[in-house]
Amino acid sequence: MEEIYANVDDVKSRSSRSSTIQEGPRRLLRASVLGLGLLSVFLLAGLIGLAVHYHNSVGDAAAELSTVKANLSSRLHASDQLLSSVTEERDNLTERLHASDQLINQLKANLTEKTREVDMLQCWRECFMEDIMWTGGQPDNGGGSVEEDCAYINPSTWWDDLSCWKNLHWICEK
Repeated sequence: MEEIYANVDDVKSRSSRSSTIQEGPRRLLRASVLGLGLLSVFLLAGLIGLAVHYHNSVGDAAAELSTVKANLSSRLHASDQLLSSVTEERDNLTERLHASDQLINQLKANLTEKTREVDMLQCWRECFMEDIMWTGGQPDNGGGSVEEDCAYINPSTWWDDLSCWKNLHWICEK
């Protein structure tokens, strides 16, 4: 029986070779599983880190957004007040402009009326106060002895100057 075990060394060496050959793919598989496991752990840690960072960023951004919103609200309120003030000032100026326009139109009408009056007086002076309307030698202011600032119409002649103290229908010089 010893002969049966005579080739044991050869068998062992062959079986250890085949186990070494089988051990190579297993080591590669174990290394791959270990690498994938470590990669999964690092990936999970990275995702957790990103989640924490995102949570902090969103919290900070929400606080900043709230601050910006409050700032914009106060600026909007200030702009509304300024717009209201400007609108009120515009309405006031429009009202004053309208009043000025009315005053200018009234002054134009008065000026036109005064121009007509001046034209009428000029015509009256030219038409009636010329020498042809006066009695010959008149107005003579009483020959210088008496103040004669009034005029009267003499029914038999034309105009004559006379003292304003006379009781007649008269026109006084101002």
